[in-house]
Amino acid sequence: MLSEGYETISLWVLAGNVRASKFYERVGFPADPESRRHLEIGGATVDEMRFVFQATAQPGNWRSFMQLRERLGPVRTDFLDPRKPREQ
Repeated sequence: MLSEGYETISLWVLAGNVRASKFYERVGFPADPESRRHLEIGGATVDEMRFVFQATAQPGNWRSFMQLRERLGPVRTDFLDPRKPREQ
């Protein structure tokens, strides 16, 4: 992903999902507490928080992340490219 120009990867986790939060922190995605937001979904309010991986700031974690990516299999990244128009 670095070779494709991506230096930051972010994802959102439900705030109460402790297992997922610990997993992402362990593989190099620190939580961004300032990002916490409340969403209304189907009449219910849910809280979520963003986790951000900075590849250039965490070179040691990049190797771990790439190993994880290999174990998970192919990951679609074409929809992340801001230069490409989004399909509706």
